[in-house]
Amino acid sequence: EDALGAWVFRRKGYTEQDNPDHIGLILGRGEAMGYFLCSKGLQPTSTDILEGAIDASVTAGRRPHTLLPDDYACYHRLKFLFEKAAADDHTTIEYYHPPTPEETAAAMATLDDSEAI
Repeated sequence: EDALGAWVFRRKGYTEQDNPDHIGLILGRGEAMGYFLCSKGLQPTSTDILEGAIDASVTAGRRPHTLLPDDYACYHRLKFLFEKAAADDHTTIEYYHPPTPEETAAAMATLDDSEAI
């Protein structure tokens, strides 16, 4: 079974105003692979990430070689769980840094500029 690359688990927003439905996207190979729901608020749990990964893996017919959650506490929980897997063939866990306020402001300005055209 071939691994499908690295999957980023990125929340739609980091405040209630930006993400009232507590939704996150699973991004891989330059496109959305699926989504996940944060069941306990804005921060995902390891179960939220794993459920999203399983659903996306079933749909894709493969598993990712790397999961990259954007929540630091969730990253640590998943890393602990996955380190217990067989060392020769398992999915690795890495941390995906959320955008800085400056990156978010620049992206929003770009969106505002493109909508004006």
